[in-house]
Amino acid sequence: PIDTVEEKIRILLKNNEDLNRENVRLKRGGVMDLLKKEVETAKSEGKNHVVIATGGLSQSDLRDLSDIAVGMLEKGVAVMLNVDGEKCSFIVKANGDFKAREIASKLAKAFGGKGGGRNDMAQGGWNGKIDLVEIKRTLSEMIG
Repeated sequence: PIDTVEEKIRILLKNNEDLNRENVRLKRGGVMDLLKKEVETAKSEGKNHVVIATGGLSQSDLRDLSDIAVGMLEKGVAVMLNVDGEKCSFIVKANGDFKAREIASKLAKAFGGKGGGRNDMAQGGWNGKIDLVEIKRTLSEMIG
């Protein structure tokens, strides 16, 4: 009967939504652990910035996580990268004397992309090779 097929499809779609939500929750949890570790390391090394690379999180998730990171830094810059193959999008959050708009623009330009936004939050991206060490070095050179 059609009702049975429709009901099975509805159940499968609901299960798929539940699994997707759980997957995001687990990814966020893993990134949160990494974020805490990176902030602790940055502070112990006297740095005022962190760069965290993720995959499969939404821009909203990146904004939330970068808010947490910049809050933990107190004064500084948090860059959250979302890597998908050879495509990188990112969120920059800044406080204190730092300008997220300028950082996003310069960081994206350094890797052949574009970026911009507000002084407290900006975003950008580029296509091509993602070298986390080089990204961290470039950010360090920009903000000291």
